[in-house]
Amino acid sequence: MNKMKLEQEIKDFMKMQGVDVVGLAGPGRFDGPPSLDPEYVLKSAKSIICYAIPHSVDAIYMHLSKKSAIPHNIDQIRKMQRSMHIGIKLQKFLKERGYRSGTVGANSHYRRDPDVFSTHARFSHRYAAYVSGIAAPGISGNAITEKYGATAVLYTVVTDAVLESDPILNPRHFYDGRCQQCLA
Repeated sequence: MNKMKLEQEIKDFMKMQGVDVVGLAGPGRFDGPPSLDPEYVLKSAKSIICYAIPHSVDAIYMHLSKKSAIPHNIDQIRKMQRSMHIGIKLQKFLKERGYRSGTVGANSHYRRDPDVFSTHARFSHRYAAYVSGIAAPGISGNAITEKYGATAVLYTVVTDAVLESDPILNPRHFYDGRCQQCLA
């Protein structure tokens, strides 16, 4: 009997949740700033699952055209709640397979630091998006995805499962293309 790999099971599960931009990063991908350390969220963490949920383009245009910010604000709240609920479902999915996991909510939790003015996120969704291969940095510093650009909510689940990493995008992937076009 051909056993499906956990990585594919995760992606299939996320597709059933309506999420089509999902990336995985396993051991060896977390060499970087402290905000990329998944063990800060879960002591036994070995891998991450990062995903993007798009914002409403119509709501963004209403906001940018100064017609009304309200639809975009409501959309942001709804998409953040949706991403959180999907993260909780993913945790349950992983638990049923014998793995521990933890969700990383919006970056409103910061690391304790002797410097009271230090505001380092406990875990960075941007960095997670980069190392899981779903995004690359743009000239603005935003994480940009192929499908949704920078107009998406990023969310991360850390797990003690050892997952195979997806390929990453070249760090200059958007900078040399789309970003230079916008600057012209």
